[in-house]
Amino acid sequence: MNSTAFSAPILKRFARCLLPFVAATWVFSFSGCAGSKVRAQETASGKDSPVEVFGPKAPEGNSAAVPSYGPEPFQVRPLVVILGPGLARGYAHAGVLRALEQEKIPIAGVFGTEMGAWVGSVYAASRSIHEFEFLLMRFRPSAFTRPQGILSGFGSGENRGGELEDSLEKAFGAKEFRETRVPLHLLAQKKSGRVAVLDSGQIARAVRAVMGVSGWMSSSEHEGELTHSSGSVRAFPIQEARAWHPQLPILVVDVSLPIPKNDPVAGPLFADFAIQARALGQQPEVILRPKLDTVGPWDFERRNEAIFAGKASVKEQLAWIKRVVGMP
Repeated sequence: MNSTAFSAPILKRFARCLLPFVAATWVFSFSGCAGSKVRAQETASGKDSPVEVFGPKAPEGNSAAVPSYGPEPFQVRPLVVILGPGLARGYAHAGVLRALEQEKIPIAGVFGTEMGAWVGSVYAASRSIHEFEFLLMRFRPSAFTRPQGILSGFGSGENRGGELEDSLEKAFGAKEFRETRVPLHLLAQKKSGRVAVLDSGQIARAVRAVMGVSGWMSSSEHEGELTHSSGSVRAFPIQEARAWHPQLPILVVDVSLPIPKNDPVAGPLFADFAIQARALGQQPEVILRPKLDTVGPWDFERRNEAIFAGKASVKEQLAWIKRVVGMP
């Protein structure tokens, strides 16, 4: 057989198979040349950006305003919380703090007087709201009650503060003010009559110093000077709170009402608290007055009722509180 005749069909088949590859190579080569030509023209004309642009044109220079998307951001101003005096009614402060935490209302700092100082200190020194409630319940009512006796009803007996001091030592140990999760400021009155803000050193000693109330809890020494509660002269330290941070809103918790009747110790005390509370006027942005008609000044065993009343007072004014701090 002739070798030329044998190879002709094979060559034809090979050519048919090869033809598509040749055509594809020619097309791609042409496209590459055209693209190179376009790129060369763009480079020559000083253009470095793509020919097609998707979306809005970027602002040139500083003259065009940068567009903003989504809702306008809101500025939140945390509260400065002032917890006033009130003996057993002071447990309502715990309910207020619990409700504020639950609603995620930010707290910038706490000022406290008497029982408000104790509750505020436990809150500021705890690492979470759960630890706060746990530590609060570790203080037995007997740490605050007056001695039982024939004269106790006339205000002659004072709690010497021994059990309270032990409980403070167990709760705070050697923890200092600089270790709290929010800034803490406690108001006290020195023997000289001077009102002092305690915000340094060990918390336990400062709390014990501000709890002294004639007819209830004995006074104690703090930094070498006899010290007691400032409730009768400065129950709500608005001036100190404003001086500490003038730009932040203030929330005051007032547990002075109703004023106890026929009580030679608590009656005059709560009357002073109420007078000072009325004098506040519009100074604080928020004033909470928990409804404590069923909780007397010496009802330390009814602390749960006072706590629930504190929570309810926040719920009643929650919309206003959020508006004050700038929350939606």
